Formats: sequence, structure tokens, C-alpha cells
Amino acid sequence: MKQSILLLLAFLLAYTASAQSLRFNKLIKFQAKNQEYIQNKLIRNGWSFNEDKKPTTDMLGKVVWSYKPIGINANAWLVLYYSDTTPNRILYNTTDLKQIKKIRKRLQRKMSIIDSGRNSADYVDSYTDYADDNYVIRFFSYIQPDYFGIKIFDKKDYLLAKSNNRL
Repeated sequence: MKQSILLLLAFLLAYTASAQSLRFNKLIKFQAKNQEYIQNKLIRNGWSFNEDKKPTTDMLGKVVWSYKPIGINANAWLVLYYSDTTPNRILYNTTDLKQIKKIRKRLQRKMSIIDSGRNSADYVDSYTDYADDNYVIRFFSYIQPDYFGIKIFDKKDYLLAKSNNRL
């Protein structure tokens, strides 16, 4: 009986710890889906809906979800940037450096570095962009300690955003 309870507790702890960790394949899948699909998947895993700013002619729409929010902080954030005229972009910010390192290590074998730099935007310490034929993946290190991010672009959308200075 004790063993069953310990196994159940171990499973619950592992499940809640992995709920915030979104794997690369899941992020790529989300990048191609609409907000209703993403919301259903995230809510089932303990994420919370935060906001939806509709797109304008000048700006993409922005839907935000958080995992275990406490005030303005959370263990992880997922942001969907969308419009009717451009492909979606996904931004995943997390305190789980281990997960970001796994994704980065996997991509380093398949993608080439096309750009890197420091302080490209507010709160960003540095970034590195990886590309293949279809996607550009931007990895962020933030000024805020122990916070990291990954942003996924369709390659054509990335090139357009870069030319418009909207990365």
C-alpha cells in the first residue's frame, strides 16, 4: 500500500513538473495552430489564460498564457503572436534552463546559427538565431536571472520581421 502511494505521489510530482516544460515538437505544433487549440491543450495541463490583444493593422495580436502565475511572475509563459496576414509566432519563456538546453542541443545538430547579439530588446541580455529551410528559432537569455526564452518563426516571416526591425 505504501509503495502504491509513493508511486502515485512520484507520478503527480513528475506530471506537474513537466506541465510547464513544453518540448520543441509541441512548440512547433502550437506555432501552426489557432489560439483555441493551444488554449485547450494548455488549460488541461494547468496553465492559465492571461490576455488576448487583438491584431491591428500595425501590430500582431498577442495571446498570453502562464504556468503557476504569482502576481506578475510565473514559472513559464507562452505567447502566441497572430494575424490573418502573417504566420503565427510562438514565444516560450521559462525558468527551466534544463529544458531550454535540451531544445538548443537538439537544434544545434540540425540548424545553423545565422545571427547572435546582445541586448536586442528590453530585458534581453543576449540572443542566438538558428535556421533551417522552414523555421528560425531565436533563443533568449534575459537580464532577469534564471529566465530564458525561445521564439519560433516561419523563415519567411522572420526575414520580413528582421527587415522591418520587429523581431
